[in-house]
Amino acid sequence: MGRRRTRSNHVCPPTPLHQGELDGLCGIYAVINALRTLCPEMPRELCDELFALQLAAVSDDRSSPLDVVTNGIGKTTLRGLIGLSCDEMFLRSKVTLHCRSLLLKRNAPLDAIWSEVERLVAGGGVVIAGLSGRYDHWTVVRKATPRRLTLVDSSMLQILDRRFCTTAWSNTHYRLRADEMYVLFRA
Repeated sequence: MGRRRTRSNHVCPPTPLHQGELDGLCGIYAVINALRTLCPEMPRELCDELFALQLAAVSDDRSSPLDVVTNGIGKTTLRGLIGLSCDEMFLRSKVTLHCRSLLLKRNAPLDAIWSEVERLVAGGGVVIAGLSGRYDHWTVVRKATPRRLTLVDSSMLQILDRRFCTTAWSNTHYRLRADEMYVLFRA
């Protein structure tokens, strides 16, 4: 397969890659974006420090720091990063944040997941959600309606339309699973 060509047979430049397309650091960005959404007063310097702290923490858990970059962050590691970052927020700024998993079964249907996310964000929380299927990615849900989720996202995703979401494996839809979601609240 060659490069795209225009009608006048000129070679088009390749589509540029965006930050995050070649690395698996979206989990770290999701944690920081969730904290920033809950704590808009959070200074940029603290974001930088939390990024370094989380990267060091996941690097300590792996045989190679490059493993994080190439293979991403799983749900257990992400949960640890959320706890570490919430603790650091309290130490640095005396802000108390709470985190928990969704109180749904692992194989909950999409209707139940969607309703729970709607309820949680309406109550002032944000949800860090793992996407798989069409795109393997961690993102932050800040608003939810019956038709769409509004995101704060490191790769510029802005919304998830419910029509393109599923709980079944799919290459064409975003797969949502209750056991890959964490809700954060500011106390």
